[in-house]
Amino acid sequence: MPPALHKDANPGDTSSNPSASNTKASSNGRKDLSHLPAAVVEAMKKPRPVPASLLYDFILESLAYKSMHDREEEVVQAHRKTFEWVFTDDANRSSSSITTGAKSGLSTWFAQDTLGPIYWITGKPGSGKSTFMRFLFHHKRTAKNLQDWAAGSAVQSAGFFFWTSGSREQRSQTGLLRSLLHQLLSDNMDLIPSTFPMLWDRLRGMSTKERILLTLDWSVEELMNAFHLLLDAALPAKKICLFIDGLDE
Repeated sequence: MPPALHKDANPGDTSSNPSASNTKASSNGRKDLSHLPAAVVEAMKKPRPVPASLLYDFILESLAYKSMHDREEEVVQAHRKTFEWVFTDDANRSSSSITTGAKSGLSTWFAQDTLGPIYWITGKPGSGKSTFMRFLFHHKRTAKNLQDWAAGSAVQSAGFFFWTSGSREQRSQTGLLRSLLHQLLSDNMDLIPSTFPMLWDRLRGMSTKERILLTLDWSVEELMNAFHLLLDAALPAKKICLFIDGLDE
């Protein structure tokens, strides 16, 4: 069976059609671009535009680390109603060995900006502070208090549990900032370019192969700078609450 031909092709004509391509093939198989304007040639050499979603994923994956949630998952869950007192104004008069250092319950603290931006929790070693923090972080009443505090604005929370016996990331500022940035940016990916502006521009100019070979070694300084940029971009439109366990560790 003879080879199939395009209906417009001439079986006896083996020459190429000049109008079929904007480039010419050289004898070694490479495209000859000498007939094109220099500006066009330069544009063809530049990396193709990268979908923002790919860069979002790249940066989020670079922030994440394997043990990021290990400590929180290992903390024992509190029995029902064990720490319910924290939502009342008798927070400091509880029989618990944990105290809040505040003159009011958590609900009142959320409702009044005059009580300060930090709700400090103290207790002796082994008294259950990490369990208490996990209880607060996931409790539905905390979520309700956050919504009331936001007063109609968007609200987001993130948490970190320090662990002196854990990996380097679990007991360092670097691990803290990477985890918080990852949590906050996962729900606000549109803020990634303004959080890492220099990195974003750098990645946009790289080829796929260059990005694959790139390894980011995060420093406290650049992570802290990124965290401040994130807050500057996010806070005008939303409220953010952070739950940090084990700061004394």
